[in-house]
This record gives sequence, structure tokens and C-alpha cells, in this order.
Amino acid sequence: MELRPDDIAEILRIFAESDLEELHLDVGGTRLDLSKNSSGGAGRQVPPPRPAASAPAAQSASGPAPSSDPAAAATAAPVSPSSEAAARSTEDGLVELHSPLLGVFYRRPSPDKPPFVEPGAAVEADDPVCIVDVMKMFTRVPAGAAGTIVQILAEDGQLVEHGQVLMTIRPR
Repeated sequence: MELRPDDIAEILRIFAESDLEELHLDVGGTRLDLSKNSSGGAGRQVPPPRPAASAPAAQSASGPAPSSDPAAAATAAPVSPSSEAAARSTEDGLVELHSPLLGVFYRRPSPDKPPFVEPGAAVEADDPVCIVDVMKMFTRVPAGAAGTIVQILAEDGQLVEHGQVLMTIRPR
């Protein structure tokens, strides 16, 4: 048995409404660790190991796009660069921006707005570059490093995993 994105969303909903403080679930090759306390962080999915050269899995989430209400996205709490979304340097000098959460990746603040960034765009460390949606809780993710966007590795509307590389940035 394999967990689908809508299965995970339902588990997250039930967990959020429950009195449980932590939940650890292993189904097939998927491990789901959830915690409501501040040291556990948000829900995260740990995938089975895959070769380092492989591209991120292109799983599409069949949920609606981010809210067309700009106020909904504007009130989303940004993830601080020092959090789990922190950018990390690679051997070739690029900085990888990792997803702070398991959720749906969106490149734009709302369906009728342009993307936050495109490859080649200059960014500051605290500039929002995408949104990760977990059960309609839209979290703006900052670049984490000043520089130029080199590559966007996640597809718009794709389910991304906690820790998955979303973008690469060439630092200034």
C-alpha cells in the first residue's frame, strides 16, 4: 500500500483535529512523523532512499490552486531563513533552497498573479520565492540567500516533501 497526496492530507486533517501530540506512521515505503510541539515541526514525509542523480518525483496534487484572495496569501506566515527552509551551499557554489514542509508547491501568490521569481531573477535573502500549501495554510518561503535564481526544480502544483530541493541560487 502507498500513501497518496490526498491520503496524507486526510491524515494531517485528522491529526490536527485530534488530541494527539505526536503520530509516527510507516506505510509501505513512506514514513510520516507528525508533532504538535514546537520541537517536532510540521508534518513531514521521509521518502525511501533514491539515487542522488534522480530528479524530484513529479507527483501532482489534485487540490485547488492557491486562494485567489491575495489577503489569504499575504497573511501566510513566512518561514524564516534560519528555519528548516534554510538554504544550503553545494560543492559547485550554488545554494539549494529546501522545502520547510510537506505540501503543495506554488510559484505564484495567487492564480491571477505572476510567479514570485523566474530563473535569472535577482533576490534578497528575505524575498519570498514560492508558497508551500498545507491544508490551505499558505506559507511563503524566502530565498534564504541573496543572489540569482539559477533553477526552479519543483513544478507548480506539485506535492513536495519536507527537505526537497525547490530551487538553486547563485549567491552574490
